[in-house]
Parts: sequence; structure tokens; C-alpha cells
Amino acid sequence: MDDTLRKLQLLELQILKDIATVCEKHHIRYYLAYGTLLGAVRHKGFIPWDDDIDLLMPREDYIKFHEVIQKEMGDKYTIESDITKKDYYSFSGRLRLNGTTYPEEPLEDVQTHTGIFVDLMPLDDLKTNKGLLLNLRGYAAFWMSALRAIAHGTKFSQEKFRTMGKMLYPFALPFRGELSRKIFETLSMSKSQKDGDYFANLTSFGNWKKSLVPKDVYGEGVKLQFEDAEFWAPKDYDTVLKQCYGDYMCPPPVEQQVAAHHTADVNFGKYATFVEDCLKKDNKKLVA
Repeated sequence: MDDTLRKLQLLELQILKDIATVCEKHHIRYYLAYGTLLGAVRHKGFIPWDDDIDLLMPREDYIKFHEVIQKEMGDKYTIESDITKKDYYSFSGRLRLNGTTYPEEPLEDVQTHTGIFVDLMPLDDLKTNKGLLLNLRGYAAFWMSALRAIAHGTKFSQEKFRTMGKMLYPFALPFRGELSRKIFETLSMSKSQKDGDYFANLTSFGNWKKSLVPKDVYGEGVKLQFEDAEFWAPKDYDTVLKQCYGDYMCPPPVEQQVAAHHTADVNFGKYATFVEDCLKKDNKKLVA
């Protein structure tokens, strides 16, 4: 494995440990999600080629986390989302490590912090898992997310979507700020859906249906090993992973085993010595 990628993983692991510490102290629910959850189950740590960490939080916990992380670790981290920055380009959030840089080509024209990050996404209540109104809600949320991202200058990774973004840019501009935020909040935090029996991540663009499961699938959670520690995961993580990935225990073809971001541009800044020490300890464990 490339040393830079492993160093990045080890520093992101430390960010996750800080998040877990704050969440335990303040009784905030969080769950390993997407590739991070898959890594915990299939590899007991990072998927070898993965380069980020994903967490989901029920909406009320997501909001509370924004408040407490700034009080507890505001010097060390910057949290960015539409909660802390009304004209933020996304409706999900990121906790960024100050003193580092991890620039991403799709965001090079977007005004945002560029530190090494952990992705934070809210789980919102839904009353049902089927029906026309649900689909209208989900796809409206998708378009608000997409138009907002386009208006802020986001370049999508896939060429066909990048071309679409360029074409839609003039039409997306009215959705850059408060309009899209109000519409999205109406869709995702609707009083009509409060205390519904289902959770979904409506910030996940076209993949929101893959996150739609009964709340008891998450439940109180279960702790899973991830690298050298344990973190909270959905109680029925098998259902979550099957819905997202199908046969999740079968790795993808070798040509698809690549990092999502360009790790060569990572700058560990004042944490350079820390990650070198982490890597040495990690290598010793592998030898042992």
C-alpha cells in the first residue's frame, strides 16, 4: 500500500476517535456508514484502497454534534455544513482538521476549507418506504442538492455529470443560497414526517433509496472493530450493507479498487511527525 494513503487513513482514524469521544461524552448517536461500515465488517478496518471515513447521525444528533464539537475542539477542527455556513455547497457536512490540506479537484472552484476530513451525514425521518409522494420528496431533495452544488462551482467526477453541470449552471444560480436551503429543509425535516418509522440520508444525491431502511435496523447500534478501536454501527448492519452493495463480502474487480480522491496532494502539515509515528507503529503490528 502507498504510504501516503495509509498515513491519511491513520490520521482520519484519529479524527474518528476524537468524534467518538465527543459523542460518548454528550450522548450523541453516530453510526459507521457506507465504505467505512463495509470496511469494519469485511476488513475490520479501512478497505485497503479507501481514503475517507463516512458517518451517519440521526438529524437531532447531527445538529447537536455541530454545537458541541465547536465548544470541545474548535481550535483543532472546523465543521462545515449548511448549519455553520448558510451558503455551503452541500447539505451534508465535513469535520476538517485544521493545519492540514487535502484539496479535491471537483471542489477546486468552491469556497471551502481544504483540511483532511471525515464526512458527516444526517439521517432524516420518513413515514413510509414507498409511494409517489416519497419519490417526489426524494427526487426534489436530489435536485436541490445537485443544483446547489453546481451553483457553487462543484465539478462532478464523472464526465457525463460534469457536462450536465456546465449546462445547468445558469439555471442553478438561483439555488445557490437560501432558496435551496429552505426547500431542502422543508423536504428533509418536514413535520409531516417526524417520528416516522424509517430513516434515509436525503443528502446522498441519487442514492437516497439505498439508505432507506426501518429505524430499528439502526436501533441502539452495535460496536464493531475498526482498526485498533471499536465504534458504533447499525444494529442490523447486514441489511444496511446488502441494500447499499448487494453481495458486500465480495470485493470489486481490481481495476475498481482505487481511492476516490487524489491522495498525492495531501499535506499533513503540523501532523506530519504524528502520522510518521502512527505508520511506524502500524508497520510493527503487521510484522508481529
